[in-house]
Amino acid sequence: MKKTIVLLASLFFASVVMAQQPDAPKPPSVEDRLKHFTENLDKEMTLSNEKKQKVVAAYKVFFGKMDELRAKNPPPPPPPPPAIKEEMDKLVADRDSKLQAVLSAEQFKTLKEMEKKRHMGPRHEMPPPPPPAP
Repeated sequence: MKKTIVLLASLFFASVVMAQQPDAPKPPSVEDRLKHFTENLDKEMTLSNEKKQKVVAAYKVFFGKMDELRAKNPPPPPPPPPAIKEEMDKLVADRDSKLQAVLSAEQFKTLKEMEKKRHMGPRHEMPPPPPPAP
């Protein structure tokens, strides 16, 4: 009997917790985006039916492939709230003052550059693209 009560209470608690979590907004489906695009296309351009079908088909493939890529690369987490950010900044300042007491100015500068690279990750270490050809 006690096990049943504990189980029911646990299930009730889990359902309450799950009900309080807001669902993330779903992005529009490929069909919805395609419908919106087609409406705008009709307003902005006058195309033959054949050309319109080819343009819409190209966008349908594009929207589908973009969804696949987005699924593989989730968005970054949101920034911390201002109060937490202030606490984080204080911690960083405290750490930096302790490091500056131990390291030379050049060593501290090198350490900060290492930290930037670590936070930016390898994708940011690529050289910039060449300038466009004239």
